[in-house]
Amino acid sequence: MNTKSEGGVDMRAMVYHGPKDLRIENIEMVSYNDDEVLIKVKSTGICGSDVHGYLGTTGRRIPPLVMGHEFAGVIEKIGTKVKGFSKGDRVAVFPEIFCGECEACKRGLVNLCPNRKIFGVLTFNGSFADYIAVPVRNLFKLPDNETFEQGALGEPLSVAVHAVNNGGDLKGKNVLILGAGTIGLFILEVVKTKKPDKIFITDLSDSRLSMAKKLGADYVINTSKSNDTTILDSVGKRGVDVAIEAVGVTETVQYGLSHLKQQGKCVFVGVWKKYVEVDMHEIVNNGLSIVGSTLYTLEDFETAIKMLESGEINTDLLITKVATLEDGPKIFEELAENFGDNIKVILNN
Repeated sequence: MNTKSEGGVDMRAMVYHGPKDLRIENIEMVSYNDDEVLIKVKSTGICGSDVHGYLGTTGRRIPPLVMGHEFAGVIEKIGTKVKGFSKGDRVAVFPEIFCGECEACKRGLVNLCPNRKIFGVLTFNGSFADYIAVPVRNLFKLPDNETFEQGALGEPLSVAVHAVNNGGDLKGKNVLILGAGTIGLFILEVVKTKKPDKIFITDLSDSRLSMAKKLGADYVINTSKSNDTTILDSVGKRGVDVAIEAVGVTETVQYGLSHLKQQGKCVFVGVWKKYVEVDMHEIVNNGLSIVGSTLYTLEDFETAIKMLESGEINTDLLITKVATLEDGPKIFEELAENFGDNIKVILNN
């Protein structure tokens, strides 16, 4: 496979050199293969995992590294084997690199590919840079009415789409969302489109719960303030049909399981802690189901882009700050100190 280079031309990038050490630098221009395109990055969202990586708490950001996996941009150059795309096309990028040959990939479950890599994770450079090379199969054209900032939301929205799909048919169902952080609020937006009966959401932050109320939650519950009975009072003491856990700690897992009706389902999305405790008696005696949900498929990503195009997703409330790549190190420092009321922060080139 031939590789196109830019003859030693440099590009600007925000490089992670270790905990709390981000620098704007000139690095070697990325090269691209015959089945890839060179993208001029326009917008990249800051994921919570990027902030944790910046702090050095996860082990999934290995310096020196260009982070960033939530991004959209414009095609600058095209490999000789690329079809269906042209220079100047506006695109959002599915950031999982998958083998396409394993059993999971052949079933369309590229999110479970054992050989997958994700832009901006471990040692694989991502999109906090002027340019990035992307395989053509990872490209989705941005509709004319979508901004680059909205295109960058395709990735976190896909996480929510995949999680909600794992919950099954939600029409007329009562749904509990544990956690009103970024992913929890995206999940709320997706659940709304499924025509449920009632949506409940919990968190420890009144400001995030206020945001959830604006986005359409029927009931918001601050679990730090009282042993609230709102859920069971509202569904006739029988519990909700589906709970979606978007935190990943014992307290929220147990809260979700204890508020499910018999044969209810809990979807696990949050991964804050590697190990959590569950009440096996509750699970077994009530015939509960637990489903893990990781990342997203190509189909999920396509759905997310279409949802953004249709206006079903309230991006005005979800994008809480827009800054420049040059401001990136300062923004990361601020977010690491206090994420505050931010939902999604976007860095534009």
